[in-house]
Amino acid sequence: MNEPPVNPGTPPDSERCQVDVLPVWPVRIRLIASDLDGTLLRPQEQAVAPQNLELLARWLAAGGGFVAASGRQYANLRRLFGGLADRISYIAENGSLLYCDGRILDCVSFPDPVAQAIIARLCQSSTRPHIVLSGVRQAYCQAGDEEILSYMREVVGFDIVPVPDLAAVPDQKLKISMPLSGELSDQRVDQILAEWRRQAGNSARLTYANGWLDLIPPAADKGRSLRLLVRHFGISLQETAVFGDSDNDCGMLALPQVLAYAMSSARPLARQAARGRCCSRPEVVWRQLLAARLN
Repeated sequence: MNEPPVNPGTPPDSERCQVDVLPVWPVRIRLIASDLDGTLLRPQEQAVAPQNLELLARWLAAGGGFVAASGRQYANLRRLFGGLADRISYIAENGSLLYCDGRILDCVSFPDPVAQAIIARLCQSSTRPHIVLSGVRQAYCQAGDEEILSYMREVVGFDIVPVPDLAAVPDQKLKISMPLSGELSDQRVDQILAEWRRQAGNSARLTYANGWLDLIPPAADKGRSLRLLVRHFGISLQETAVFGDSDNDCGMLALPQVLAYAMSSARPLARQAARGRCCSRPEVVWRQLLAARLN
């Protein structure tokens, strides 16, 4: 499945942010992996722009592959891509779930006792915590929490149901999330993450993105899932372009050899993971990748 190389070259200097620049790359890009919230979706957006779906359709028609890599659930991601849903792959729940061709390629979940302990800690952290538990079948919230139920159903478009006891849900427990209130500086977010990492120890990985604190199994990571998918397709990391903006994207942005882009507005860790290469909008670079593929 090797393709002839494009003009050989090297990535740009990691200390300098080169905005919207497509470098001369040793091989032709065959797979795009993109985060959603804060990357493909602008803040508060809950739908992929029609022009970006059209651009993605052209990329797929030209033989390129695409994987949506997000903290969102699989069912929600499929709805976002409409008629293209069956033609792309999905890294869902921050890497806890990997789908390709409509089937699960990989799934990482918490042991029930660990999930129960995490939920108990979150409940103790606030007088009214809004906890969302992500399972394979759907998401769950505490019965009576109408605020988070309404937001996740009506605004975000999640498949979510209220349950009397989150810790007793009969589903694999992929991710446990809680929104953080107020406008938080990067420094304050880092302080909160450090405190929760101290409490969680080795039982969970913690990430932050778009106002949400996410706890996922230690083995779960977007980068791990992308490696598995690349191997499944029989291509190389060097033939892969990655786009992200936050801490939960660092695993895939930092993969060796990938063409990585952090958003211009990305968290510092994401910019560092992308080795200083960034873009104002992913579609700006996608158009260049499509043009290179068609030439």
